Amino acid sequence: MSQTTGTSSQTVVQRYNELIFNRLLEFRKTHPDFYYHLRTNKKRELLEAGHWFPGTHYVHVGLVTAASGDHSTKSVSFMVDCGKPEAPSAHFIVLFKNNPAQNIKNFYFALKEALGMREVHHDFFVFDYGNDVEKALNTFLEEHWPTFQRLIKQHGLESLAVSENSFTNKLNNIWKLRGQSAVTEERIARICWNTNAWVSPSGPLGKSTYEEAFEYRYGFGFEEWLLDMDKVLDDGYHYAFLQPVNSNLDVNTGKTFNVKLFTRNSEEKANYWVGSIEDIEVIDQDTSRSILIEYREKGWLDEMAGQLDALEIDGRLLKGNTPKEINAMFNIRFKPSSLSIYPELIPFEDTDIESYKSSRYKLFHVQKNVETIEDEPGLSFAPTTLQPTGLVYIRKEYPSMLRENPNRHRLILEGLHGYLQENGKTVAHELSLPNQSRVDLVEQVDKDNYIFYEVKSYNALHTCIRIALGQLLEYCCFPDKLRAQKLVVVAEHQIDDATTTYLEHLRHQFNLPLYYACFDVKTNRLSELY
Repeated sequence: MSQTTGTSSQTVVQRYNELIFNRLLEFRKTHPDFYYHLRTNKKRELLEAGHWFPGTHYVHVGLVTAASGDHSTKSVSFMVDCGKPEAPSAHFIVLFKNNPAQNIKNFYFALKEALGMREVHHDFFVFDYGNDVEKALNTFLEEHWPTFQRLIKQHGLESLAVSENSFTNKLNNIWKLRGQSAVTEERIARICWNTNAWVSPSGPLGKSTYEEAFEYRYGFGFEEWLLDMDKVLDDGYHYAFLQPVNSNLDVNTGKTFNVKLFTRNSEEKANYWVGSIEDIEVIDQDTSRSILIEYREKGWLDEMAGQLDALEIDGRLLKGNTPKEINAMFNIRFKPSSLSIYPELIPFEDTDIESYKSSRYKLFHVQKNVETIEDEPGLSFAPTTLQPTGLVYIRKEYPSMLRENPNRHRLILEGLHGYLQENGKTVAHELSLPNQSRVDLVEQVDKDNYIFYEVKSYNALHTCIRIALGQLLEYCCFPDKLRAQKLVVVAEHQIDDATTTYLEHLRHQFNLPLYYACFDVKTNRLSELY
């Protein structure tokens, strides 16, 4: 590796550090198990200068743990040598030292053969990509890294690879240095069974049958309040609990996750997708204890205890320090706008999620072979028949997630009313219509020209729009009138591209004046109409 010095060399190194850093992060969006070495804080001045990877006159993307001893390796890595700044060269290298164990040595030679590497020395193999670094990087990611992954698993040497914790800790250091948020990891988590949409406890039925589980011993789990958006603190966050986060709390504290949720009814042995929460932040234990005190002061702990008492579960469990787990009943926080919850639970088979179903105590990586619920265009239609049996046909109903948060509804409504008035609008709330319906808010634009606003506080944007649509149409049109020129659904969720397209389609296809606006209760501001 060249040791050429000079400003031009450093500039090129920094440029390739940035290019490679961004490309690797983009690659990880579809390959969450791709971990690699980043620079530590030991050479802080190099980090501050934008050297995200080891190396001063080269960029070194290591794939294996460089430990001391006979079993160690010096490098299996993608490397860009910038010693000649006008002609940087890219390589994939295998370089080991001392005398590694035979199984490790076999892996090195298998990798050499699979990639067609040239042998520089008996302990040093190289694949030369040439001078087109971007092309080399794509070849490394799309062809050579998958080969590395396959062979390291085939030889049972996964422990040689860079660990998740090592990667994420160093990456978070870089984000902090750049003044950006920490890296967000994609995960899947199983939560306890609940039939009250996770806004209040539902009792022991369907809970885990594992005798050591908290929910088995006490008849409830802290996750039963996971989606109770009426309990949002002044900082705009809902504080809650996820058991899979708690199982490795020391490692997870300070990290940010996007989590797809599923649950299992142990009575029926049935699995269900629940939805997802983005940007979940894992809080430390000091914060958890302070949130518990705030819940007590607000009377929320008494309210939750009363919900347990109603189920004949001792609500005093939440009021004292026994059991000891109560002191750690919060380990995450997120904003209400981060939620995307399905209107009803979506069943799936065990075979669809074989690697996840056995544990409630782990944050799982998203596996490529697992089908989760995604929006798909078009319909897959096949005619069906029902054979008469002489019995009443009973349709299987899956637990509904349609639970609105009344306190959030009130906050949005009051905030929206004040916002419109502050901006010079003439508004009325709970306006009564001839059919005895009441519109949340009506804005009078001019004589006989009105805008109807319907506020919703469901935990999913699509649910808010779905429920509000029928109400707004009735308010506006029943039985044969046109009372408003615009119909606006208002909720806390940020709109997504698919929903924007959907609303535009309704306006174009059906001439339906339906819009959506996001209201931020923290800043008391209304977004533009979509």
